[in-house]
Amino acid sequence: MPSKSDFMVQRGYEVIADHLSGFAVPRGSPEDLKRYHMAAHKAFYCRFSSIDYVLKTYGSSWDFSRDHPEVYGLLFEGTSKIRVNVDAIVRKGHGLIDLPNHLGLVMAQSALQRAQSSFKAACLLCEAEMGFEVFCVAKLILEQIAWAYAIHKIDDNSLYRVKPCACISHLKSLFPNVGRMYGYMNEQSHMDPKVIHGFLKVEDENFIVVLRDVNKCLLGCLGLLYLADMYGTCTEIVYGPWCKEFVFITKKKSGIKLKPHRKSQTEIEDFDTRVFDYLQRTTDKTTKDPTSQGP
Repeated sequence: MPSKSDFMVQRGYEVIADHLSGFAVPRGSPEDLKRYHMAAHKAFYCRFSSIDYVLKTYGSSWDFSRDHPEVYGLLFEGTSKIRVNVDAIVRKGHGLIDLPNHLGLVMAQSALQRAQSSFKAACLLCEAEMGFEVFCVAKLILEQIAWAYAIHKIDDNSLYRVKPCACISHLKSLFPNVGRMYGYMNEQSHMDPKVIHGFLKVEDENFIVVLRDVNKCLLGCLGLLYLADMYGTCTEIVYGPWCKEFVFITKKKSGIKLKPHRKSQTEIEDFDTRVFDYLQRTTDKTTKDPTSQGP
């Protein structure tokens, strides 16, 4: 379960700063809390007599209500959904008892639990506008999910010969486009010649390396929503014999099937439409990535 120190990671944060100081509050914090923090900073750095004095004298002139630009609103909405969905999926495994001491099951559980931290890291990278790094972690998440799915029934030492990067094809029966999705993430997380133009721009006849790219983070965030859906699906399959309720899958005589109208799929479709609508309105050329066609 998340520890108390995970609070900021779980909620995300909002930075408020001026030329003297800066501070962070959990995203969605009330205006009064932001105002009180600002007053405390001003009282300390400007040597005012008290926080109350600063609030009464200057507090009414501070406006924290301005909306974020559209791109950041989309990004923060996406990372919030990812955090909520992943936390709910992780809780599904915590209440289960009497699980067998089975090598593949234990290893799959460990990988799935480990993926929670990877999702947290990826969300923070999205919010820091680090698009290249987001795809590095997203690729790792996909490999962890695929490996857990591939080995959860193995109960001998052959498990140690199964490589995570070679397990992606195991998910094709559930997500037919997962190979194309993995290929796209692989391209985006390496200095592939086909995508190198995305890391460079020309300014005054000089090449400048782009370190932050919020638009790329939007695509990364969309990919993470797909991964959260895959994460929930594989978690229910791994824990299937001990689960009572299923959100992502249905069990039939013909095998395991994805629920076509699951909430996560609806969220993905809505976010996909809004992301590419924004990108097409604000950029000259947008290449639709494979994740937008469904894994």
